[in-house]
Amino acid sequence: MSRVSAEDYSYLKQKGSFSLPKRDVLEDLLECYFDYIHPTMPFIDETEFWEIYHGRDADGQPSPPSHRTRISWLIFQAMLFAATTCASPELLRRAGYTSRMVARREAFFKVRTLYSLDIERDNMVLLQTFLLMSYWRGDAGEDKDAWHWSGLALSKAAGLGLHLQTSTPLTRRQETLRRRCWWSCVLRDRLVALSEQRPPRIQLDEFDVPLLTLADYNVGLRSPICKLSSGEELGKRTTLSMFSVQLIRLMLCSGRNPPSPSMDSQSASPGAAETWGRVSQPTRDDKRFTGFADLDYWMTNLPEVLQHSPRSHGSHGGDAVLPCILVHRSALHIYYQ
Repeated sequence: MSRVSAEDYSYLKQKGSFSLPKRDVLEDLLECYFDYIHPTMPFIDETEFWEIYHGRDADGQPSPPSHRTRISWLIFQAMLFAATTCASPELLRRAGYTSRMVARREAFFKVRTLYSLDIERDNMVLLQTFLLMSYWRGDAGEDKDAWHWSGLALSKAAGLGLHLQTSTPLTRRQETLRRRCWWSCVLRDRLVALSEQRPPRIQLDEFDVPLLTLADYNVGLRSPICKLSSGEELGKRTTLSMFSVQLIRLMLCSGRNPPSPSMDSQSASPGAAETWGRVSQPTRDDKRFTGFADLDYWMTNLPEVLQHSPRSHGSHGGDAVLPCILVHRSALHIYYQ
């Protein structure tokens, strides 16, 4: 923030870009973010985030101010904006909002205002911010919607070379961050394309980045604000990380599509979106589409904790399943269908 002029700082303050909800509400929103948004875009190391947030090191001891890593204010506000997508109505009321629409609009405006004044120059931070801003669907007639912001994220990713393995010596943390950012881009590209009935921008033959594994998610340490026991929280974070890994694998299976209309032809035709929405879906007998074999293999090997069955809902004497796990488990099976 040191590069922000006094005039711009005053403007940002006037627009509420530095305002935050009360501490308890803020932490509930952050927990909501990590429960619902983070598993589909795992570019933040959750354990590291909470260490920075609470000013502690990996051993839980207070870290000297001179040794503390800082969280980008742009990213922080973007995380809160994304959390308004899935926060409960009760939590949004506690945050002072009258409706989800109002919450999303006001939170997005804070992020967009910060971005418009170029307070952040780090391209990796900007990439992550664009991914989060893609949760903005836009108003009627607005062209800067989810497709726009996810496209900016992919442009940054290409500029950073995240789609290719690098020969430059990197620390383990740097290498993991690059891969987590890249796979976040792939997931967001696939999910936005699905929701808007467009072909994805990223093609499977355009990158050579190794898949993420559970070891890349650093799930060992608990968040100080979590209301669960250590064992329960470890189980939750492990399951959510497993969901993230399996979602990537599922999107790679479903990415083996038959030839689709090019992006240029869709952009040039006013009726392209409607036309693409009517494209017939391939069947299991369609020889053009070999991905179904991969889909069946994916389903057969899906971890039991992510299997969709009556027993897995924790009813009739079973252990209760956390809502966030139920939501992501259901989402996996919806995408599979």
